[in-house]
Amino acid sequence: MSNSNITKQALANAFKELMLEKSFTRITINDICSKCNLNRKSFYYHFKDKYELLNWIFYVDFFSIHIEKEIDSEVFFLELCTYLYNNRCFYRKAFAIEDYNNFKNCLQKNICILIKKGLRKYFSNEEITEFDVTFMADGFVCSIERWLIEVECESPKQFVNKICSFIKRLSKKINN
Repeated sequence: MSNSNITKQALANAFKELMLEKSFTRITINDICSKCNLNRKSFYYHFKDKYELLNWIFYVDFFSIHIEKEIDSEVFFLELCTYLYNNRCFYRKAFAIEDYNNFKNCLQKNICILIKKGLRKYFSNEEITEFDVTFMADGFVCSIERWLIEVECESPKQFVNKICSFIKRLSKKINN
């Protein structure tokens, strides 16, 4: 691992620990740097702000690993929901961020990439537009957020099965 990645990972680990202790809005760059014994200059060399750090964490910890795999979209969403579920204390707080650079926008943008592939499976005879992809991604992100913030959310497998079942029923209606 390069020195740059070691520093980024140290900042990410400190940030994750702080997110377990307090809300995103109460975490400062100084807090993050103090937690991992780095200076602000180091932080700003790697990230423009804590929003970028948050999105980097998701991308590195999950998305970059899975996007290159040739896996079925159902498997991908199960793995995504399992990852979010296993880290739900962190991601519940991430979903609560109301800024433009929030985690929801990051997740939506990344899910769009997969949805373009997945929609072709269910709507093979139909043209797929950017609106279709964005609409589906928004629906997934909203559903994932609602599911994850429930105090006693159901298992990722149960949740993904409900989504896939609905999409299959919907595609049958459209293709008839």
